[in-house]
Amino acid sequence: MAIQVEINLYNEQCAQAPNSGDFDRLGQLFTDDVILMSGSTPTVKGRANLIERCRSFTTSGGAVNLQSVEVHESGNVIIDIGVRLRIGVPFGNTS
Repeated sequence: MAIQVEINLYNEQCAQAPNSGDFDRLGQLFTDDVILMSGSTPTVKGRANLIERCRSFTTSGGAVNLQSVEVHESGNVIIDIGVRLRIGVPFGNTS
């Protein structure tokens, strides 16, 4: 399976978990040393911190959708550069 297809499936799972309130499942999808970088918020390091950040996404309204823009792969490292969209939230509302 091509890496882009795998990433798209993974992103679907990562969006479905918080949308359904299943943060335990979301935590299972990441390693302990996960790093989430966003241009508009501080970098998040670690699984527990990532879960807390995702909880805040869901409390601000709208369903989360993840879309990859670029995927880079080297050995056992994958960098997925993408966007997080909230369906049902007016454009420009990034809280």
